[in-house]
Amino acid sequence: MSVAKNDETAAAEKAAAEKKAADEGATVVVEKVAALKVVSTIEGFRRGGLAWSTAVTVVKVSDLSEEQLEQIKGESRLIVVEVEIDAGDAE
Repeated sequence: MSVAKNDETAAAEKAAAEKKAADEGATVVVEKVAALKVVSTIEGFRRGGLAWSTAVTVVKVSDLSEEQLEQIKGESRLIVVEVEIDAGDAE
């Protein structure tokens, strides 16, 4: 089974569990974590030890070192937006 299929299956199972909990009147708590949405102005541009794309890449802040964060946020060739995402979402 491919990784994409596993991700789709996990997302479907999560959605079904959340719907069931909501239908039963339970409060659904979704943990949020800090993340960055990063887009490069140059395909394959590297900064912070990672390759960036012209497509949006989402990375959890907790997966990066302080040095990587500084390099990525300080790079003029990268468009960086700080966001919060569900803990299970991101690469």
